[in-house]
Amino acid sequence: KLGPKKKEGDRQAPEGFYPLSKGLLNPYSQYFLAINTGYPNRYDRANQFTGSDLMIHGACSSRGCYSMTDEQILEIFAFARDAFSGGQQAIMLQAYPFRMTAENMVRHRYNENYPFWQMLKEGYDYFDVTHKIPDVDVCGGEYLFNKDPVNGGDLASDRACPVMASNLTAQDKMALAQNQSDYQKQFAKALAENDDKVWIDPSEAERKAIVADLREDPTDALYQPTGSSLEAGRFVTVEQYRISKYGPLETPEDVAAEIDTVTQTAAIPDVPDVPVSSSVPIPEPSPMAAYAEPEQPTKGDRPFWKFW
Repeated sequence: KLGPKKKEGDRQAPEGFYPLSKGLLNPYSQYFLAINTGYPNRYDRANQFTGSDLMIHGACSSRGCYSMTDEQILEIFAFARDAFSGGQQAIMLQAYPFRMTAENMVRHRYNENYPFWQMLKEGYDYFDVTHKIPDVDVCGGEYLFNKDPVNGGDLASDRACPVMASNLTAQDKMALAQNQSDYQKQFAKALAENDDKVWIDPSEAERKAIVADLREDPTDALYQPTGSSLEAGRFVTVEQYRISKYGPLETPEDVAAEIDTVTQTAAIPDVPDVPVSSSVPIPEPSPMAAYAEPEQPTKGDRPFWKFW
């Protein structure tokens, strides 16, 4: 789903800014060609994110990498190889969850990663407006763009930032200010149109379903195309989202009905039929509760699988 990778095994792909060096190119990848993203970067390490071998590679299947087709990675790999051959020391990989337009930011304003995406947007806007690579630093566990310490010195990713000053040119400042003004107008317009709606991100299965016909050979494990989140997702009302995530509001009648179920078979209040995304599951009792160990287990009381 959308959002940065935070720990090994979460199946997420990195989001943020990653400098790629020549040593990260792997022409002998089992996925045709690959470029290591360099995850975790300084920001990831400062926030105790874990994970390894997060690649941009061929094939069309992944558990956290940026998976391209073989044709696409051939083109990307060739661009990177020629850039390094021409003397370029690094390539800036900018990984975003979506194009950070006002419409998309409004669409995802309830997402738990929204503050993180707002931070990335400063670097996104600079590149989008000026077509220049932002000067990216990390301090205090946050990304920092186009700023230098007032009194010089190095920045520590895990310590608070010193006093900083912008290193932008006057021309870039004017262009960014105009862009921000236009963005605020577009954001207000998009918010007015979707003020009572919440965007539900689709599950992996829902994204794959919209492009299932592209997979001609169902036995090909290295070709599992995934569709766009914007095509597979959907809007629901704020109230529908609240119910899907937290359940219906408890009224005195609801509480009384729940108490009645303890002593007699009581009618359970009808719950509105709302679409529920698999990304926001409703908590349910653990199916393993029945297998809980006794307070003082003996060898005969322990389920057989517990010995492993």
